[in-house]
Amino acid sequence: MTAETGHLLLILATALMWGTACSLLWLPHNRSNFRLSQLLADSATLTLTASYLLLSYCFITDDFSVRYVADNSNSQLPLLYKVAAVWGSHEGSLLLWLLLLGGLLQYFRRSQLPQLQRQALAILAALSGAFGIVILLTANPFARLLPAVPPEGRDLNPILQDIGLILHPPLLFAGYALLGALFAICVAILLDGRFHQAWRALRQLSLLSWLFLSAGNVLGAWWAYTELGWGGWWFWDPVENAAFIPWLLSSALLHCLLPKQPSPQLARLSLLLGIITFGSCLLGTFLVRSGIVQSVHAFTSNSGRGALLLLLMALFLLPALWLYGRRCSQLKCYGEAAAIPLLLGIALLLAAAFSVLLGTLYPLFCDMLGLGTLSVGAPYFNMIFVPLLLLMTLLMGWSFVRRHGNAWLLLPWLLLSGLWVLLFPGHSPGFTFLGIAAASWLLLAEIQLWFYPHAKHPAIAGRIAHVAVAIAILGGTCSSQYETEALLRMSADQGRTLHSSFGSYSFVYRDTLTLEQRAYHAIAAEIELYRGQEQLLTKLQPQRQTFRSNGMEVTEAAVYHGWLQDFYVSLGQELEPGVYLVRISIKPLISWLWLGGLLLLPAALCACCPRIYRRLPIVIPHKTMHQGVAYESP
Repeated sequence: MTAETGHLLLILATALMWGTACSLLWLPHNRSNFRLSQLLADSATLTLTASYLLLSYCFITDDFSVRYVADNSNSQLPLLYKVAAVWGSHEGSLLLWLLLLGGLLQYFRRSQLPQLQRQALAILAALSGAFGIVILLTANPFARLLPAVPPEGRDLNPILQDIGLILHPPLLFAGYALLGALFAICVAILLDGRFHQAWRALRQLSLLSWLFLSAGNVLGAWWAYTELGWGGWWFWDPVENAAFIPWLLSSALLHCLLPKQPSPQLARLSLLLGIITFGSCLLGTFLVRSGIVQSVHAFTSNSGRGALLLLLMALFLLPALWLYGRRCSQLKCYGEAAAIPLLLGIALLLAAAFSVLLGTLYPLFCDMLGLGTLSVGAPYFNMIFVPLLLLMTLLMGWSFVRRHGNAWLLLPWLLLSGLWVLLFPGHSPGFTFLGIAAASWLLLAEIQLWFYPHAKHPAIAGRIAHVAVAIAILGGTCSSQYETEALLRMSADQGRTLHSSFGSYSFVYRDTLTLEQRAYHAIAAEIELYRGQEQLLTKLQPQRQTFRSNGMEVTEAAVYHGWLQDFYVSLGQELEPGVYLVRISIKPLISWLWLGGLLLLPAALCACCPRIYRRLPIVIPHKTMHQGVAYESP
């Protein structure tokens, strides 16, 4: 009865969410009715949590009579992966998203927005209820396989049996849920008209959603790098783009919310971006789950599910955009005009998001119009996105140099960047120079803010974030332009020497091992890595794993991480007895890419702690909370 109880609780939670929305919208506005709505919201969150825990219990106890458990688990699966398998496929991941949305009902339940609280809570409750209907109609995770109960489950996809599954999806869905709450506030502002009272809440939710989306995207890139075995970290896959576009739009939104007293342009743009950014989350969900794009990351190929998700997107976005068109012109703000570099930076972020969206959807439009089948790959995205990124770094560096420093101090470093590229051109000298020059420009501009005698006290969060971008650009440029790669036929006691930017390294194939694990058996190559010819650095064991439950074979690369370079080895097919195809890569400074991504997290955390850092650009002093913004009556 566990699954049936979970199903009934999910139905009850959906009904309670709709009850919360209806009571807030239609009952008279008084204290007792509002308490009733709060009670309904609390009950919805509680029942939804219980439903999710019951599904988790089905996974832990190997209840293979539940279709979703049978399709995504196995009795031999470790307990931690059984818990993570709950969100490892379509049904459970939507339920996790709904659980996070339901949890955010408590944000408005206890928020300090008395005028906007009712509208925002109603909108978020209706959105959560709509998600509940989608799950119940097309993605019920509690459906039974009666009477033909399989003795064993199909197992979790081997690619997903990684720590990335434990962390990556919850981070992304937390970001999506926070954007849903932000969407609710934006619509509530348009309905109610009290913009100034929600400005701080918009900042908080924007920061938190950007924090989770940043962590999710960086972790997803690291997961692809370590797990998929092809040696790259970003493939411009449609599903990767579906998570990247909301991050770009949320970055633009975050910059709109930087000024303490917003200009009319930024105030109106922030509301529009709040709506569009959440719409990009729904669009990405539709792409991932409708089956119209082919990807190793895609969840499902059920077009019916995709149609209902598309209907959900239209049901909430079109009225919100219509309302924005009707009411945004009545919004009056009296803050100072935004700086031109800030507006240009926001425009570049929007252009980058649009270019990624166009490259993702263009093949679909061509196929729908009968114009043939085509694919848009990395060359398009690199040619469009990389120049936009470099222009952003130029603006970030120039904005601060113009206000606090002297640009001529950076010119020698730009000349040194050009000299470096002349001596060490890399695979593409043009991209090498632009990447190194942009990273140097931004990094040194930020350092100048810290140490230049006439510079003002730096805003900690912004400085850390921009330094993180510079470090990530430097790591991405060097790892792609100076990578050394070889595809070799190797057998026992056969070696090969490769030359990298930091010296010569020898790889010696010593032996082929057979490994037996609980979930799989594997063939592993024991490869010794030497600096030069004599100094042994480490032993690497790339594997080809065959899982017992479904016979699926995956490649598990061996990576030796270092601050200056990574050594990446993956094992290919056996060409003849004892001879294997081995891919070896030396990737300079790729660890700096992960370092830059990780530094984005303390930047966001610093911005969320105004008591510690009073000079953050995203913190509004309490005394200015109700200044500078008004709403003109219709």
